[in-house]
Amino acid sequence: MMPRGSPCRRGSRRPLARNVVLATLSLGCALVIVVAAHSTPHDPIYSVDQVYAGLWVHPSAWVGRTVRVRGVEISASDYRGNAWGQLLSTTWRPGMSTNDVISLVIVPQPPDPWLARLRRLPLPAVIGRVLPQPQAPHNGQPAVYRLTLHDPNSCTALTSPCPAGVVVDAQAQGW
Repeated sequence: MMPRGSPCRRGSRRPLARNVVLATLSLGCALVIVVAAHSTPHDPIYSVDQVYAGLWVHPSAWVGRTVRVRGVEISASDYRGNAWGQLLSTTWRPGMSTNDVISLVIVPQPPDPWLARLRRLPLPAVIGRVLPQPQAPHNGQPAVYRLTLHDPNSCTALTSPCPAGVVVDAQAQGW
């Protein structure tokens, strides 16, 4: 048995404590980076009409940007079962035809595996306050969505429908 003040015994505990501290700091830094990259509270909120006009008039200024857009989402799917939706202008009301208002075709982005893993951590009170929740569809109700914009004229005839935007960090179910 080793004496109580032996350097071997004391030294074996220090690397473990140091590794735990380093792992905790690394996880904290990673969490801050993820949240900073995904939170955009001060970005302007555009209307569907503004985004539609921007994509047609100055596509190079809009394509590739991630913007917040207020609109009414109507879910749909194509004949192969691929989920997509229309983001309608907020002037749309139930009972109106979707052809009566300006709309953007949107598709959900596949879930981010890192965010999904972080959301499954057993710290819901802490994680829920720090990480943004996945974007869920508000079918038929006005809401703000974060979209990465695409050129709606760049699709071929084989891709139907041609999305103008991809819903960033979309909820896995419901689209």
